[in-house]
Amino acid sequence: MKKILGLLSCFLVLLYGSPVRADEGTKQVKHHVVVQVNFDGEKQWDEVLRNVENLKKALAKDGDIEVEIVTHGKGVGLLTTKDPDLQARLKALSDSGDQIAACGNTCNKEHLTAKDLASYVTIVDAGVAEIVRRQEQGWSYLKGGSGF
Repeated sequence: MKKILGLLSCFLVLLYGSPVRADEGTKQVKHHVVVQVNFDGEKQWDEVLRNVENLKKALAKDGDIEVEIVTHGKGVGLLTTKDPDLQARLKALSDSGDQIAACGNTCNKEHLTAKDLASYVTIVDAGVAEIVRRQEQGWSYLKGGSGF
């Protein structure tokens, strides 16, 4: 009986897909993309946010898309910028269900706490580790910006 239930469970997962994360219930998302931001400069940050916005628009035709922007090193500056346009675009991404993460190691080095960041920003233990975890979960990887 256990064998039959196990096979049935596998069949249902193959047929209907699996939930993205246990804490999100049964939300089905077709595309998962983790975006790495580890560079400085408002021009480059604008470019990576434009890339994410364009990616979401293009892939939305296929089904839901979930994005996590992971900042570390100089990229954490994106989350502390005073540029109102960049701040508004990050908030809009968060409001649409995307995740914005800051590297805990970088925050410690720069003496940043959760109070220094927007309420929608999550501090992860290590930015690079978060990227690896997401890739191991099957997420696509996008290196943000052109580095100019």
